[in-house]
Amino acid sequence: MKFESAGPHHTLGNAPNGVQLDLVGVPTDEVVLSVPASEAGRVEELASPYLPYLERLLVTSSVVGPELLLESLATWDGTTPLKATRVVGGISAQVTSGGEPPYVVLVVHR
Repeated sequence: MKFESAGPHHTLGNAPNGVQLDLVGVPTDEVVLSVPASEAGRVEELASPYLPYLERLLVTSSVVGPELLLESLATWDGTTPLKATRVVGGISAQVTSGGEPPYVVLVVHR
């Protein structure tokens, strides 16, 4: 993973496989995980190593973001847009897809 300079919207890193992790705010109040979606079946595989760290980055015990992402991907065929939102205990999560090249984006906000 390549690390870059900090700012109000800080790109923590870009992995060689195209996964990007962004932190927003100081202290962090939002984490954005962007996962390449050119192969719909690989999104969960690419995202999985990052999911356990989301709650630590937001200093919360909520797993709403990872749960929402995995539930959304369970039935996604890669051809229809993803759009799901959930709020649990003051933590909100949103999953979307789109772009060119295609990405699945998970935003978790505290």
